[in-house]
Amino acid sequence: MRRYVGLSSIAPSFARFLVTTCSLFLLVPLAFATTEIVLHDFTDNPDGAHPIFGMVFDSAGNLYGTTSNGGTGFAGDVFELSPNGVGGWNYSQIYSFTDCNAACYPQGPLALDPAGNLFGTAQAGGPNNNGTVFKLTPAGGSWSLTVLYSFGQNGIMDGSEPNGVVYFNGGLYGTTSDGGKYGGGTVFSVTPDPDSDWSETVLHSFRLNNIDGNNPMGGVTLDAKGNIYGTTSEGGPNQAGTVFEVTKNPKGTWNEHILHSFDVADGDMPWFGSLIFDQNGNLYGTTTGGGSGNYGTVFELTRNGDSWTENVLHNFAGGEDGANPDAGVVMDPQGRIYGTTVEGGGRGVCKEYPNPTNLYCGSAFLLTPSPTGSWTLSFLHRFADRADGGQPTAAVVLDGKSNIYGVTNQGGTAGVAFELRHPTK
Repeated sequence: MRRYVGLSSIAPSFARFLVTTCSLFLLVPLAFATTEIVLHDFTDNPDGAHPIFGMVFDSAGNLYGTTSNGGTGFAGDVFELSPNGVGGWNYSQIYSFTDCNAACYPQGPLALDPAGNLFGTAQAGGPNNNGTVFKLTPAGGSWSLTVLYSFGQNGIMDGSEPNGVVYFNGGLYGTTSDGGKYGGGTVFSVTPDPDSDWSETVLHSFRLNNIDGNNPMGGVTLDAKGNIYGTTSEGGPNQAGTVFEVTKNPKGTWNEHILHSFDVADGDMPWFGSLIFDQNGNLYGTTTGGGSGNYGTVFELTRNGDSWTENVLHNFAGGEDGANPDAGVVMDPQGRIYGTTVEGGGRGVCKEYPNPTNLYCGSAFLLTPSPTGSWTLSFLHRFADRADGGQPTAAVVLDGKSNIYGVTNQGGTAGVAFELRHPTK
Protein backbone atom coordinates (compact mmCIF):
# COMPACT_ATOMS: atom_id res chain seq x y z
CA MET A 1 0.00 0.00 0.00
CA ARG A 2 1.18 3.52 -0.80
CA ARG A 3 2.37 5.67 2.11
CA TYR A 4 3.29 9.35 1.97
CA VAL A 5 6.38 10.43 3.86
CA GLY A 6 8.71 13.38 3.54
CA LEU A 7 10.59 12.91 0.29
CA SER A 8 12.81 15.97 0.44
CA SER A 9 13.43 19.12 2.40
CA ILE A 10 13.90 22.36 0.53
CA ALA A 11 14.39 25.80 2.06
CA PRO A 12 14.43 28.53 -0.59
CA SER A 13 15.29 31.99 0.67
CA PHE A 14 11.77 33.12 -0.09
CA ALA A 15 10.10 30.28 1.80
CA ARG A 16 7.90 32.57 3.87
CA PHE A 17 6.88 35.00 1.14
CA LEU A 18 3.24 35.23 0.23
CA VAL A 19 2.48 33.64 -3.12
CA THR A 20 -0.22 34.71 -5.52
CA THR A 21 -1.88 32.79 -8.30
CA CYS A 22 -0.85 34.78 -11.35
CA SER A 23 -2.78 34.88 -14.57
CA LEU A 24 0.32 33.58 -16.35
CA PHE A 25 -0.57 30.10 -15.13
CA LEU A 26 -4.31 30.17 -15.66
CA LEU A 27 -4.46 27.61 -18.41
CA VAL A 28 -8.22 27.27 -18.00
CA PRO A 29 -10.51 30.08 -16.83
CA LEU A 30 -10.92 30.71 -13.11
CA ALA A 31 -14.38 31.02 -11.61
CA PHE A 32 -13.12 33.98 -9.60
CA ALA A 33 -9.79 35.56 -8.72
CA THR A 34 -7.93 33.70 -5.96
CA THR A 35 -4.89 34.59 -3.92
CA GLU A 36 -2.84 32.06 -1.99
CA ILE A 37 -1.57 33.00 1.46
CA VAL A 38 0.88 30.73 3.26
CA LEU A 39 -0.35 30.47 6.85
CA HIS A 40 2.59 28.41 8.08
CA ASP A 41 5.79 26.93 6.65
CA PHE A 42 6.63 23.68 8.44
CA THR A 43 10.33 23.29 9.29
CA ASP A 44 10.49 19.67 10.58
CA ASN A 45 11.88 20.39 14.06
CA PRO A 46 10.30 21.60 16.25
CA ASP A 47 7.05 22.21 14.36
CA GLY A 48 6.59 18.99 12.36
CA ALA A 49 6.90 18.08 8.71
CA HIS A 50 4.89 16.90 5.73
CA PRO A 51 1.20 17.29 6.66
CA ILE A 52 -0.80 14.85 4.55
CA PHE A 53 -4.31 15.11 6.06
CA GLY A 54 -6.69 18.05 6.09
CA MET A 55 -7.45 20.50 8.89
CA VAL A 56 -10.67 21.03 10.88
CA PHE A 57 -12.30 24.20 12.22
CA ASP A 58 -13.57 24.62 15.78
CA SER A 59 -16.53 26.85 16.65
CA ALA A 60 -14.21 29.81 17.32
CA GLY A 61 -12.61 29.67 13.86
CA ASN A 62 -9.34 28.01 14.87
CA LEU A 63 -7.85 25.34 12.63
CA TYR A 64 -6.37 22.05 13.87
CA GLY A 65 -4.26 19.54 11.96
CA THR A 66 -1.41 17.04 12.13
CA THR A 67 1.99 16.49 10.57
CA SER A 68 2.94 12.97 9.52
CA ASN A 69 6.43 13.19 11.01
CA GLY A 70 8.90 15.67 12.47
CA GLY A 71 8.23 17.65 15.62
CA THR A 72 10.28 17.54 18.81
CA GLY A 73 9.79 13.77 19.00
CA PHE A 74 10.24 13.25 15.23
CA ALA A 75 7.02 11.18 15.15
CA GLY A 76 4.55 13.86 14.08
CA ASP A 77 2.63 16.53 15.94
CA VAL A 78 -0.76 18.22 16.36
CA PHE A 79 -0.95 21.94 15.64
CA GLU A 80 -3.37 24.84 15.92
CA LEU A 81 -3.65 27.87 13.63
CA SER A 82 -5.54 30.81 15.20
CA PRO A 83 -6.59 34.09 13.56
CA ASN A 84 -4.57 36.95 15.06
CA GLY A 85 -7.25 39.59 14.49
CA VAL A 86 -5.31 41.57 11.87
CA GLY A 87 -5.59 39.18 8.93
CA GLY A 88 -2.82 36.77 9.88
CA TRP A 89 -2.61 33.47 11.72
CA ASN A 90 -0.63 32.28 14.73
CA TYR A 91 0.86 28.78 14.80
CA SER A 92 0.93 26.71 18.00
CA GLN A 93 2.22 23.19 18.49
CA ILE A 94 -0.27 21.68 20.92
CA TYR A 95 1.15 18.16 21.07
CA SER A 96 4.27 16.42 19.77
CA PHE A 97 4.39 12.63 19.66
CA THR A 98 7.48 11.51 21.56
CA ASP A 99 6.48 8.16 23.05
CA CYS A 100 5.60 5.39 20.60
CA ASN A 101 4.56 3.22 23.53
CA ALA A 102 1.47 5.45 23.55
CA ALA A 103 1.07 6.70 19.97
CA CYS A 104 3.16 7.98 17.08
CA TYR A 105 2.77 9.05 13.45
CA PRO A 106 -0.78 10.46 13.38
CA GLN A 107 -2.88 9.15 10.51
CA GLY A 108 -6.10 10.68 9.23
CA PRO A 109 -7.83 13.98 10.00
CA LEU A 110 -8.81 15.05 13.50
CA ALA A 111 -12.36 15.20 14.90
CA LEU A 112 -13.87 17.57 17.47
CA ASP A 113 -16.61 16.99 20.03
CA PRO A 114 -18.94 19.76 21.31
CA ALA A 115 -16.69 20.33 24.34
CA GLY A 116 -13.68 21.14 22.15
CA ASN A 117 -11.78 17.90 22.70
CA LEU A 118 -9.78 16.58 19.74
CA PHE A 119 -9.81 12.94 18.63
CA GLY A 120 -7.51 11.22 16.21
CA THR A 121 -5.64 8.06 15.32
CA ALA A 122 -1.98 7.15 15.14
CA GLN A 123 -0.77 4.73 12.50
CA ALA A 124 1.79 3.18 14.85
CA GLY A 125 2.39 2.94 18.57
CA GLY A 126 0.59 1.32 21.43
CA PRO A 127 1.68 -1.90 23.18
CA ASN A 128 1.29 -3.90 19.97
CA ASN A 129 2.51 -1.17 17.57
CA ASN A 130 -0.69 -1.50 15.48
CA GLY A 131 -1.90 2.05 16.07
CA THR A 132 -4.15 3.81 18.55
CA VAL A 133 -7.18 6.05 18.96
CA PHE A 134 -6.34 9.08 21.10
CA LYS A 135 -8.02 12.08 22.72
CA LEU A 136 -6.48 15.52 23.32
CA THR A 137 -8.09 17.55 26.10
CA PRO A 138 -7.43 21.27 26.60
CA ALA A 139 -6.69 22.36 30.18
CA GLY A 140 -5.07 25.55 31.43
CA GLY A 141 -3.50 26.52 28.14
CA SER A 142 -2.03 23.08 27.41
CA TRP A 143 -3.33 19.80 26.02
CA SER A 144 -3.12 16.34 27.55
CA LEU A 145 -3.21 13.10 25.56
CA THR A 146 -5.22 10.03 26.54
CA VAL A 147 -5.03 6.79 24.57
CA LEU A 148 -8.60 5.52 24.28
CA TYR A 149 -7.82 2.28 22.47
CA SER A 150 -4.74 0.42 21.23
CA PHE A 151 -5.19 -1.96 18.30
CA GLY A 152 -3.77 -5.46 18.29
CA GLN A 153 -5.29 -6.64 21.57
CA ASN A 154 -6.47 -9.81 19.83
CA GLY A 155 -3.75 -10.37 17.27
CA ILE A 156 -4.97 -8.08 14.51
CA MET A 157 -8.57 -9.26 14.63
CA ASP A 158 -9.56 -5.79 15.86
CA GLY A 159 -7.77 -4.06 12.98
CA SER A 160 -4.42 -2.42 12.34
CA GLU A 161 -3.34 1.02 11.02
CA PRO A 162 -6.42 3.21 11.66
CA ASN A 163 -7.29 6.02 9.23
CA GLY A 164 -8.83 8.68 11.45
CA VAL A 165 -12.18 8.89 13.24
CA VAL A 166 -15.38 10.93 13.16
CA TYR A 167 -17.36 11.88 16.27
CA PHE A 168 -21.06 10.93 16.30
CA ASN A 169 -23.45 10.85 19.28
CA GLY A 170 -20.68 10.37 21.82
CA GLY A 171 -18.82 7.66 19.90
CA LEU A 172 -15.99 7.48 17.39
CA TYR A 173 -16.16 5.69 14.04
CA GLY A 174 -13.46 4.88 11.50
CA THR A 175 -11.63 2.31 9.39
CA THR A 176 -8.39 0.38 9.62
CA SER A 177 -6.52 -0.33 6.42
CA ASP A 178 -5.30 -3.73 7.61
CA GLY A 179 -6.26 -6.47 10.00
CA GLY A 180 -9.71 -7.69 10.93
CA LYS A 181 -10.99 -11.26 10.74
CA TYR A 182 -9.99 -11.70 7.09
CA GLY A 183 -7.00 -9.35 6.84
CA GLY A 184 -8.65 -6.79 4.55
CA GLY A 185 -9.22 -4.03 7.09
CA THR A 186 -12.21 -3.05 9.22
CA VAL A 187 -14.93 -0.56 10.01
CA PHE A 188 -14.89 0.02 13.78
CA SER A 189 -16.39 2.05 16.60
CA VAL A 190 -14.78 3.15 19.86
CA THR A 191 -17.37 4.10 22.48
CA PRO A 192 -17.29 5.02 26.17
CA ASP A 193 -18.45 2.56 28.82
CA PRO A 194 -20.46 3.63 31.89
CA ASP A 195 -17.22 3.64 33.93
CA SER A 196 -15.66 6.06 31.38
CA ASP A 197 -13.41 3.44 29.79
CA TRP A 198 -13.55 3.10 26.02
CA SER A 199 -14.02 -0.13 24.09
CA GLU A 200 -13.71 -1.05 20.43
CA THR A 201 -16.24 -2.95 18.33
CA VAL A 202 -15.49 -4.26 14.84
CA LEU A 203 -18.60 -3.45 12.80
CA HIS A 204 -17.33 -5.07 9.60
CA SER A 205 -14.24 -7.01 8.54
CA PHE A 206 -13.43 -6.76 4.84
CA ARG A 207 -12.77 -9.98 2.94
CA LEU A 208 -9.94 -10.51 0.48
CA ASN A 209 -12.14 -11.71 -2.36
CA ASN A 210 -13.70 -10.42 -5.56
CA ILE A 211 -17.00 -9.45 -3.94
CA ASP A 212 -16.23 -7.34 -0.88
CA GLY A 213 -13.89 -4.37 -0.93
CA ASN A 214 -10.66 -4.36 1.07
CA ASN A 215 -7.98 -2.05 2.44
CA PRO A 216 -9.93 1.15 3.17
CA MET A 217 -7.50 4.08 3.27
CA GLY A 218 -9.97 6.89 3.99
CA GLY A 219 -12.29 7.77 6.83
CA VAL A 220 -16.04 7.34 7.09
CA THR A 221 -19.13 9.56 6.92
CA LEU A 222 -22.34 9.01 8.90
CA ASP A 223 -25.86 10.05 7.99
CA ALA A 224 -28.42 11.33 10.50
CA LYS A 225 -29.54 7.76 11.28
CA GLY A 226 -26.03 6.59 12.09
CA ASN A 227 -25.46 4.61 8.89
CA ILE A 228 -21.79 4.55 7.92
CA TYR A 229 -20.42 5.24 4.42
CA GLY A 230 -16.89 4.91 3.08
CA THR A 231 -14.62 3.56 0.37
CA THR A 232 -12.09 0.78 -0.04
CA SER A 233 -8.98 1.32 -2.11
CA GLU A 234 -9.06 -2.22 -3.49
CA GLY A 235 -11.43 -5.14 -3.90
CA GLY A 236 -14.80 -5.52 -5.55
CA PRO A 237 -15.39 -7.55 -8.73
CA ASN A 238 -12.83 -5.49 -10.68
CA GLN A 239 -10.30 -5.04 -7.85
CA ALA A 240 -10.56 -1.28 -8.35
CA GLY A 241 -12.20 -0.38 -5.04
CA THR A 242 -15.72 0.12 -3.76
CA VAL A 243 -18.15 2.47 -2.04
CA PHE A 244 -19.83 0.78 0.93
CA GLU A 245 -22.53 1.33 3.52
CA VAL A 246 -22.63 -0.33 6.97
CA THR A 247 -26.01 -0.31 8.74
CA LYS A 248 -27.20 -1.54 12.12
CA ASN A 249 -30.01 -4.09 12.09
CA PRO A 250 -32.71 -4.58 14.78
CA LYS A 251 -30.64 -7.34 16.42
CA GLY A 252 -27.82 -4.89 17.10
CA THR A 253 -25.38 -6.34 14.58
CA TRP A 254 -24.11 -4.53 11.50
CA ASN A 255 -24.49 -5.38 7.82
CA GLU A 256 -22.36 -4.16 4.93
CA HIS A 257 -23.78 -3.24 1.50
CA ILE A 258 -21.66 -2.48 -1.57
CA LEU A 259 -23.15 0.63 -3.19
CA HIS A 260 -20.73 0.78 -6.12
CA SER A 261 -17.79 -1.22 -7.45
CA PHE A 262 -15.33 0.73 -9.59
CA ASP A 263 -14.18 -0.78 -12.89
CA VAL A 264 -11.17 1.48 -13.68
CA ALA A 265 -13.05 3.14 -16.56
CA ASP A 266 -15.16 5.00 -14.00
CA GLY A 267 -12.41 5.33 -11.39
CA ASP A 268 -9.82 3.28 -9.55
CA MET A 269 -8.49 3.29 -5.97
CA PRO A 270 -10.44 5.73 -3.80
CA TRP A 271 -7.68 6.84 -1.45
CA PHE A 272 -7.45 9.13 1.61
CA GLY A 273 -10.71 11.01 1.25
CA SER A 274 -14.01 10.63 3.05
CA LEU A 275 -17.33 10.84 1.24
CA ILE A 276 -19.64 13.84 1.61
CA PHE A 277 -23.41 14.25 1.30
CA ASP A 278 -25.25 17.06 -0.44
CA GLN A 279 -28.61 18.34 0.83
CA ASN A 280 -30.42 15.78 -1.34
CA GLY A 281 -28.58 12.80 0.09
CA ASN A 282 -26.26 12.24 -2.87
CA LEU A 283 -22.68 11.12 -2.15
CA TYR A 284 -19.50 12.63 -3.61
CA GLY A 285 -15.88 11.51 -3.59
CA THR A 286 -12.71 11.00 -5.60
CA THR A 287 -10.62 8.17 -7.01
CA THR A 288 -6.87 8.62 -7.29
CA GLY A 289 -6.68 6.69 -10.57
CA GLY A 290 -8.83 5.43 -13.39
CA GLY A 291 -11.36 7.33 -15.44
CA SER A 292 -11.08 8.12 -19.12
CA GLY A 293 -7.74 9.89 -18.61
CA ASN A 294 -6.48 7.30 -16.09
CA TYR A 295 -5.49 10.08 -13.67
CA GLY A 296 -8.46 9.92 -11.33
CA THR A 297 -12.02 11.18 -11.08
CA VAL A 298 -14.54 13.14 -9.05
CA PHE A 299 -17.73 11.10 -8.81
CA GLU A 300 -21.31 11.35 -7.56
CA LEU A 301 -23.56 8.54 -6.34
CA THR A 302 -27.31 9.14 -6.44
CA ARG A 303 -29.86 6.93 -4.70
CA ASN A 304 -32.57 5.24 -6.75
CA GLY A 305 -34.71 3.33 -4.28
CA ASP A 306 -32.44 0.61 -2.90
CA SER A 307 -29.74 1.07 -5.53
CA TRP A 308 -27.21 3.78 -6.31
CA THR A 309 -26.07 5.17 -9.67
CA GLU A 310 -22.59 6.57 -10.26
CA ASN A 311 -21.95 9.68 -12.37
CA VAL A 312 -18.38 10.80 -13.11
CA LEU A 313 -18.29 14.59 -12.78
CA HIS A 314 -14.73 15.01 -14.05
CA ASN A 315 -12.02 12.77 -15.50
CA PHE A 316 -8.55 14.18 -14.84
CA ALA A 317 -6.19 14.01 -17.83
CA GLY A 318 -2.85 14.72 -16.16
CA GLY A 319 -0.44 17.51 -17.00
CA GLU A 320 -2.13 20.90 -17.00
CA ASP A 321 -5.49 19.34 -16.11
CA GLY A 322 -4.33 17.91 -12.79
CA ALA A 323 -3.78 14.31 -11.76
CA ASN A 324 -4.48 11.92 -8.90
CA PRO A 325 -6.97 13.50 -6.48
CA ASP A 326 -5.91 11.55 -3.38
CA ALA A 327 -8.29 13.25 -0.95
CA GLY A 328 -12.03 13.80 -0.97
CA VAL A 329 -13.98 16.95 -1.75
CA VAL A 330 -16.08 19.55 0.07
CA MET A 331 -19.16 21.45 -1.08
CA ASP A 332 -20.23 25.04 -0.44
CA PRO A 333 -23.85 26.19 0.06
CA GLN A 334 -24.15 26.92 -3.68
CA GLY A 335 -23.40 23.28 -4.50
CA ARG A 336 -19.90 23.92 -5.85
CA ILE A 337 -17.24 21.26 -5.18
CA TYR A 338 -13.67 21.98 -4.03
CA GLY A 339 -10.73 19.58 -3.95
CA THR A 340 -7.05 18.98 -4.65
CA THR A 341 -4.90 16.88 -6.96
CA VAL A 342 -1.56 15.64 -5.67
CA GLU A 343 0.09 15.87 -9.09
CA GLY A 344 -0.45 17.59 -12.44
CA GLY A 345 -1.57 21.19 -12.64
CA GLY A 346 1.13 22.64 -14.87
CA ARG A 347 3.75 24.06 -12.46
CA GLY A 348 6.94 22.72 -10.92
CA VAL A 349 8.63 19.32 -11.20
CA CYS A 350 7.79 17.19 -8.18
CA LYS A 351 8.63 13.67 -9.33
CA GLU A 352 12.09 12.13 -9.25
CA TYR A 353 11.37 10.40 -12.56
CA PRO A 354 8.83 12.68 -14.24
CA ASN A 355 6.87 11.86 -17.33
CA PRO A 356 5.50 14.49 -19.72
CA THR A 357 1.89 14.07 -18.64
CA ASN A 358 2.21 13.96 -14.88
CA LEU A 359 5.30 15.81 -13.74
CA TYR A 360 3.69 18.74 -11.98
CA CYS A 361 3.11 19.57 -8.32
CA GLY A 362 -0.63 19.44 -7.83
CA SER A 363 -3.55 21.83 -7.80
CA ALA A 364 -6.60 23.11 -5.95
CA PHE A 365 -9.69 22.94 -8.14
CA LEU A 366 -13.35 23.92 -8.26
CA LEU A 367 -16.21 22.11 -10.01
CA THR A 368 -19.26 24.26 -10.74
CA PRO A 369 -22.60 22.67 -11.71
CA SER A 370 -24.70 23.97 -14.58
CA PRO A 371 -28.51 23.84 -14.94
CA THR A 372 -28.05 21.16 -17.61
CA GLY A 373 -26.31 18.80 -15.19
CA SER A 374 -22.77 19.22 -16.54
CA TRP A 375 -19.86 20.41 -14.38
CA THR A 376 -17.15 22.92 -15.25
CA LEU A 377 -13.62 22.55 -13.85
CA SER A 378 -11.66 25.63 -12.80
CA PHE A 379 -8.29 25.86 -11.08
CA LEU A 380 -7.93 27.92 -7.92
CA HIS A 381 -4.19 27.40 -7.62
CA ARG A 382 -1.43 25.44 -9.37
CA PHE A 383 1.30 24.52 -6.90
CA ALA A 384 4.95 25.06 -7.86
CA ASP A 385 6.67 23.20 -4.98
CA ARG A 386 8.29 26.42 -3.82
CA ALA A 387 7.10 28.79 -1.13
CA ASP A 388 3.51 28.04 -2.13
CA GLY A 389 3.76 24.30 -1.34
CA GLY A 390 3.48 21.21 -3.49
CA GLN A 391 1.70 17.88 -3.70
CA PRO A 392 -1.46 18.47 -1.63
CA THR A 393 -2.63 15.03 -0.49
CA ALA A 394 -5.32 16.41 1.81
CA ALA A 395 -8.89 17.59 1.42
CA VAL A 396 -9.56 21.29 1.91
CA VAL A 397 -11.96 22.93 4.35
CA LEU A 398 -14.09 26.07 3.85
CA ASP A 399 -14.90 28.92 6.20
CA GLY A 400 -18.22 30.79 6.24
CA LYS A 401 -17.10 32.98 3.34
CA SER A 402 -15.99 30.02 1.17
CA ASN A 403 -12.31 30.81 1.62
CA ILE A 404 -10.36 27.59 1.21
CA TYR A 405 -7.82 26.15 3.67
CA GLY A 406 -5.50 23.21 3.25
CA VAL A 407 -2.01 21.77 3.59
CA THR A 408 0.65 20.45 1.22
CA ASN A 409 2.94 17.49 1.79
CA GLN A 410 5.86 19.16 0.02
CA GLY A 411 7.06 22.66 -0.82
CA GLY A 412 8.05 25.39 1.58
CA THR A 413 10.63 23.91 3.92
CA ALA A 414 8.73 20.71 4.80
CA GLY A 415 5.20 21.43 3.63
CA VAL A 416 2.87 24.39 4.21
CA ALA A 417 -0.59 25.30 5.47
CA PHE A 418 -2.33 27.65 3.06
CA GLU A 419 -5.42 29.76 2.48
CA LEU A 420 -6.92 30.52 -0.92
CA ARG A 421 -8.72 33.80 -0.51
CA HIS A 422 -10.98 35.41 -3.07
CA PRO A 423 -12.75 38.78 -3.01
CA THR A 424 -15.83 37.76 -4.96
CA LYS A 425 -18.09 34.71 -5.18
